[in-house]
Amino acid sequence: MRRFSRVLTLASWFILTACGNDFPIAGDNSTKTLASQPTVAEVAYCPGSRAVPGTSTSISANALLEKFNDTGYGLTTLSTANIRFAEVQILDSNGALVQCGETDTNGAIGATDDWQGEVHAHPGLSIPLKAGAYRLVVNSRGDNAFVKASIVNNPFANLYYSVAGNFTLTGHEVQLSVTLPHAAHNKTLEGGAFNIFDQLVSANHFLRGNTSCPFCTDFTVAPKVSVFWTPGLTPGTYLGAPDVATSFFNKDPEPGLPTGIYILGGINGSVCTDTDHFDNSVIVHEYGHFMEYSFNKSDSPGGSHTGNGVVDPRLAWSEGWADYFQAEVLGRSFYRDTISNSECGTASLAFPDFILNTQAYNQDIPQNSGEGTFRELATSRSLFKATTSYQFSYIWNTFSDPSTGFANSQFHFKNPGLFFQQLLFNVTDPQKGKATWTLADELLQEDQNTNQSSYALPVNPVVGSCYANHPNDFSFPKGGPAVQGNPAFQVLSNRYFQYDYDGNPAHAQIQLHYTSSSGTPYDLDLYVYQEDYVFGEASDIVGKNANNFPEPGGNSTWPGSESVDLSGKPAGHYMINVLAYTAGGNANDNTYFYLQTNSGEYLCP
Repeated sequence: MRRFSRVLTLASWFILTACGNDFPIAGDNSTKTLASQPTVAEVAYCPGSRAVPGTSTSISANALLEKFNDTGYGLTTLSTANIRFAEVQILDSNGALVQCGETDTNGAIGATDDWQGEVHAHPGLSIPLKAGAYRLVVNSRGDNAFVKASIVNNPFANLYYSVAGNFTLTGHEVQLSVTLPHAAHNKTLEGGAFNIFDQLVSANHFLRGNTSCPFCTDFTVAPKVSVFWTPGLTPGTYLGAPDVATSFFNKDPEPGLPTGIYILGGINGSVCTDTDHFDNSVIVHEYGHFMEYSFNKSDSPGGSHTGNGVVDPRLAWSEGWADYFQAEVLGRSFYRDTISNSECGTASLAFPDFILNTQAYNQDIPQNSGEGTFRELATSRSLFKATTSYQFSYIWNTFSDPSTGFANSQFHFKNPGLFFQQLLFNVTDPQKGKATWTLADELLQEDQNTNQSSYALPVNPVVGSCYANHPNDFSFPKGGPAVQGNPAFQVLSNRYFQYDYDGNPAHAQIQLHYTSSSGTPYDLDLYVYQEDYVFGEASDIVGKNANNFPEPGGNSTWPGSESVDLSGKPAGHYMINVLAYTAGGNANDNTYFYLQTNSGEYLCP
């Protein structure tokens, strides 16, 4: 799977007409295309087990899936697993619904209201004892206390997958055991759908068992999610890229592309290429994005991410969280992606495993102070190390708590620095046990902060200057900022400040003044972005001043001067970006700056 975000895809690959391109749906023998597909709502979930008056018979069965194991050599070995907590239907010969049920943790069918923990107290489903032909069906969806998810073929037909077995009653059976075929790992490939479903079951099971603590809100079950997957089809097809292998979570619904998880089933009808239905890391990673969407508002702008480079801190947080989440759920210390499988003649890893419990050679190693805030795997490793020092419940509480966690609506531009700031608060809070903070060295190794000094440092208008008290936040060090093509450009050549503009005209103009203690300062430019911005995207810039040094308005002490006026803009949360250019600057001295409003007040942390 190529790792990229849908937001980048929309911005860079095509002008969005949703599914207006003519792409046939894999597995659909009709002549319909994505462009002509009507959207049909998913069939309603079984309403629950019915009481059976009079004489009945008990039908028992166990449901199993076949799957490839994602080994270190790729998809090379097979195993079976129980189909857990899935919908069960019994139909008569006319297709009419006779009974509803669900499988338990052992894959055994039973009534929807007959639970003893994760197993049925009385396995089996009762139906009227009536002679005739019947069909027992297990579907790739669940809507219960254990999981709420549907694995369906596409956003248009919304058809779930099934395994089914036929049986006949003569009218004398008190009980009958039915043999169900396994959900296949190849050919019809229902095993792919049920493996995706099973990973979501595992994630919910993990969270129920690892989020309890005196100050935590216990996790029960995640909200309903739809997962769209078709054998031989890449979700890139929905974005106008039918040859691009990708899986993604879409948080922004639009016609033909509803909110949900989209999993790679192959390319151009082939499953002997890159697929993700047996790549458990990929599946749970995307579910991690759904968790972010469900339990705290994601601020990620999307964008390309390889796991080994400087990216927007909001993207670094979102992807770093999802990498970490899959590792915790799966009980592994790595992220793994595979290509093809042994039955196709070849099987391999898509790339070397991302190692999350320690720094590995050439895997997202920060080089500069605060750079971990801008790196995906550095964030994942930091979270992983935090879990070795504290329970996962501390991580989840900081992730989901509406007061001191990321679910707090007052938090904006969510990034690793803000998360570790709140984790530090939660760990040392006297109301939560006041544990000792032991992560300083680990975070330092990953160049992570426990504050927002590297990104989205909140500033507000105050009387009196403050830049001298925050020299690192309001300066660019000697040696020269990085040129725009440098991989570390976003870190070394930019400063970022969160400005909560109150709409007051006295605070509308943002002024940048800068200087150097000797010689010529670097040329600084001032940009102000809207809240949901993409870095460098012109349409997201609400104001900029990029004059060359020396600019009009400067003086002998502060010869550099830029300003942006927010008059007419609504009150809200904006990102002030101070960008430094190397051209004309003195590499032997620091460049200092401060921010001020038109009222004369300074913008200070």
